[in-house]
Amino acid sequence: MIYIHQEKLQELLQILDSKTLGISSQIAKGDWRFVRAKIESLERQCLWQDLWSYCKSLLSGDDDTSLEGDITKPATGDNAGDWRVWQGLIRANAEINTTELGMPIRTGIGFKKG
Repeated sequence: MIYIHQEKLQELLQILDSKTLGISSQIAKGDWRFVRAKIESLERQCLWQDLWSYCKSLLSGDDDTSLEGDITKPATGDNAGDWRVWQGLIRANAEINTTELGMPIRTGIGFKKG
């Protein structure tokens, strides 16, 4: 995306979150390329809490473009196998470095509590 190459990341996030032009708009229609662009933009800006929340919402079904289902159960849907969402979630968790955020990730990928 042009905005990423020009390092206009805040502007990009505003557009991607816009109801008229954003990811959930009639124009974008949930195109997964825009979802990935949002993940990349959040990472480049080091907005770790926002990145964690966004990726978690995609995996848990709390977002219009979600992968459907609970984060602790196998995701289903067309984009359920998109490792980019998991990468964003794991990276954000590592940067935030809290146990509270890490448990859903470990549980979601099959690790037991302990």
